[in-house]
Amino acid sequence: MNELIVRAAERVRSGGVSGLLDGFESFVTSGEARYKLIGFTPWTEQLVRKYTATAHRLSPDRYTDADPLKLLWVDPDCIQYEISGRASHLRRFGRVYSGDWDQNLELISDNTIYKSFEERFNGGASWDETEYYQKMSDRIHRGQSTRAGSSQSELDQYFSEMDELYRRIGQDGYRSQSSLEATNPEETRLKNMDAPVPAMNEVGVCIGREGALIHRYRGAHRLAIAKVADIDAVPIQVLSRHSAWQRVRDEYRAARSIDGVRDECLLYSDHPDLQDCVPKDTAGLSG
Repeated sequence: MNELIVRAAERVRSGGVSGLLDGFESFVTSGEARYKLIGFTPWTEQLVRKYTATAHRLSPDRYTDADPLKLLWVDPDCIQYEISGRASHLRRFGRVYSGDWDQNLELISDNTIYKSFEERFNGGASWDETEYYQKMSDRIHRGQSTRAGSSQSELDQYFSEMDELYRRIGQDGYRSQSSLEATNPEETRLKNMDAPVPAMNEVGVCIGREGALIHRYRGAHRLAIAKVADIDAVPIQVLSRHSAWQRVRDEYRAARSIDGVRDECLLYSDHPDLQDCVPKDTAGLSG
């Protein structure tokens, strides 16, 4: 906190009140704010886990039994669909929801980010030829802020960073946010734009009624790069599960052996979300 006070004073000295306001806006729109104000709490992740476990005991139909922050390493091509622009409640860790939210989904291959990354990295297009760049540039010219910032120079810097991210993933492989934080904490926390701490900022998916992995929130750019770069596996975190899928988890967890699992559920024995509860003598049956 002392560091924040010092930086605020420096802003006032160098740019007056307007400089302080500019600095504040930059701070609160970056991952640094979440880390300084929330992520410094050493038990942030433990609180999420404890809350979910307690809520599951009290309302097992609304909260999962699973570790809400567990990492699953999956082939990015297994994630074909996304839920975008609606159902913000599905962003919550550890929740279970019924309903048709896992139906009528949108293909990731049709979204602006994926198509633009495909054109750039596999088609050789310049960024300013892509729809993603053009949309953000148009917003900036209208005086609106974007994920990249509010100026043309910030926009160009943002897409240069996308080039660097692609290069790093291709050269070093895809690394989890916790791994990146361990080796480069300041940069990882600064770019942690969508979660309180980097460990909660992996590609976020929901699981549909039949086990489909559906992208919902966080990591859209990383997922798109992993797909176009043909990366073998990426770490994901499950946000919400369909109630029908949670019942499959419940059945596996309750079963002491293969005999306790119905045939229709045995089809899912290799599913990554079930490996923490599948009976040992059931493993590999679906293969």
